Amino acid sequence: MREKAILLLSDGSRFEGRSVGAEGTVIADMVFTTGVVGYLEGLTDPAHEGQILVQTFPLIGNYGIAEADLSSPKATVRGYVVGELSDTPSNFRSEGDLPSFLKKEGLVAISGIDTRSLTKLLRSRGKVQAVLTTDPAQASVDAITGRATSQLPQAQKDSIFPTCRGTADRQVILWDLGATQGLFEALQQFDRPVCAAPRDSDADALLAQHPAGVVISDGPGDLADHQDLVPVIRALIDAQIPLLGIGLGHLLLAQAQGLAVTPLIPSHHGAQSVRDKETNALFLTNQSNHETVALESLDTSIASLRYQCVNDQTCAGLDYKNAPAIGVQFRPEGRAGVLDGLQVLERFYQLGEA
Repeated sequence: MREKAILLLSDGSRFEGRSVGAEGTVIADMVFTTGVVGYLEGLTDPAHEGQILVQTFPLIGNYGIAEADLSSPKATVRGYVVGELSDTPSNFRSEGDLPSFLKKEGLVAISGIDTRSLTKLLRSRGKVQAVLTTDPAQASVDAITGRATSQLPQAQKDSIFPTCRGTADRQVILWDLGATQGLFEALQQFDRPVCAAPRDSDADALLAQHPAGVVISDGPGDLADHQDLVPVIRALIDAQIPLLGIGLGHLLLAQAQGLAVTPLIPSHHGAQSVRDKETNALFLTNQSNHETVALESLDTSIASLRYQCVNDQTCAGLDYKNAPAIGVQFRPEGRAGVLDGLQVLERFYQLGEA
């Protein structure tokens, strides 16, 4: 019989189930994701760094593990919550089962709980802190109170992607705040050399590469953790460098333009329908956000609303008028089956041709 695991939220809500990962205790912010597929991408997504991730889809693990699907070289979440976990995958690409992966990565994980009820709690309350443990003595609200629950990765870390060396003609810089493998690969599909710059790059370092454009990636943590980057983005705007902000990068770009950002309740994690307001086309996107640009703060002389979320009418993307720049709340790279957003990358590359 598998060991018991306990999930306790800061409001006292308690869920008991089976341990399907490593033994231990984690205290962290919780987020949920609505994707039917893409669980491995979510477990290794840099934007989920230090969080407890909840899968709303009831059965997880049925197609196993394939290293080609990793968003980054290692698991980034600290804990994992599923309704039912399959340990017998059926997939010709599978290189192992999900429970073994969770244990290898040292992730505390729980299954056999009512994830529908849990998701409804998370939807109504925004960011929620929790303790996930295999030790009943650690399942205490007191253990959560006053603890730092989110851990931003070291800002000075090098990018895992090939870094910029020299000033290659027409090269595009991926400013890596926590980029996925899928984004780097998607950028390489276009006829431009692509290199990466680490998070701590200043404006002089970025501009010295004479880039044809800069992609400001998504990444982990709250917007407040990244305010040191806003002046750098302002310098790039002043230099009229083509810019594409994605997720966190989109929010920082908006702040650099003087727009307000507000909490997003319920937050967006997983699949979201988006409307292109210029073409009226609907398409699916993959998002990972708990903040959004406040539409009431939108100065139409600076930017126009290009993409809007269908379910709650919140901002999903902006086209800027005072700079060659685009910002999108969603992931355009198309990993885990959602390919519709690739149009954004095409539009970004066209900015450099204008």
